[in-house]
Amino acid sequence: MAAKTVTLGLVGDYDLTRSENAVSFEVSYDKTGKLGELLVSKGSVYWVKAGAKTKANDKRNAKRLAWDKLAELFETHGKDGEVR
Repeated sequence: MAAKTVTLGLVGDYDLTRSENAVSFEVSYDKTGKLGELLVSKGSVYWVKAGAKTKANDKRNAKRLAWDKLAELFETHGKDGEVR
């Protein structure tokens, strides 16, 4: 498995009451480059795949999941494991 890099970039304040203040995680593989960007806001999480033409925090090319749907996705498809 290729090594991954996850970089945290704060798009705005720590206050996640507005989507403009989302926390941004850039996810990359060493050999293949950027996989995408995960934006975390108060109401939802967004995934923007690498190469999508978008400005920081612009969600037009993003896939969105509400928090309850993300929890359901983890419960249905996630693997058991300990946090490291």
